[in-house]
Amino acid sequence: YAVMTGVLVVAAPEMLGRLPAWIVVLVTLYFVTAFFAVIGGLTRATNLVEEVGIPEAEEPGVEEVTTALLKKRTGVLNHAYGFASRGNRDNALNHIEQWIEREDPEPAAARQWFFERMLDWEETDHALFFAQRYLSWLLAHGEQVRAVKLILRGQIVNPRFRPKTEDMEAAIEAAQACRNPELADALRRL
Repeated sequence: YAVMTGVLVVAAPEMLGRLPAWIVVLVTLYFVTAFFAVIGGLTRATNLVEEVGIPEAEEPGVEEVTTALLKKRTGVLNHAYGFASRGNRDNALNHIEQWIEREDPEPAAARQWFFERMLDWEETDHALFFAQRYLSWLLAHGEQVRAVKLILRGQIVNPRFRPKTEDMEAAIEAAQACRNPELADALRRL
């Protein structure tokens, strides 16, 4: 049936060549529909649909996920650099913060990553302003050890680095909790 219907689809327009064009189109359309109906009946009768399957989608591996995440972070960092290099530091930092909060699956690691990459910029002040925001986030999340390390790292980059005024007490408490009285005293003097 399928072969004969296929032959009719091809031969019908040739045999009906003398009839008006609209009749040829209708007859051809009928044979094409009949052809697909016969093919559908054949696949249904042989359970061909059940025998042919689509394999399950594979989850991307750790390496692919990591590579994709680094690519996205780099794009965000480059965009932020465009803002910062034109004197718009606040929008650069806001852009990074918003992206981290909305899209990054590892916000703590992302903040550390962005801080490290921003230190490679020509002007490290942008990284230190980001470090102040990062420090606020660390203190709010009870990450006292990482907060103290960030303060010390910021002071190595620029000895005038200091936490935001509203974070000063929490930073002093973090320094004391980490048994770093020198840092706590230095922060009190700022």
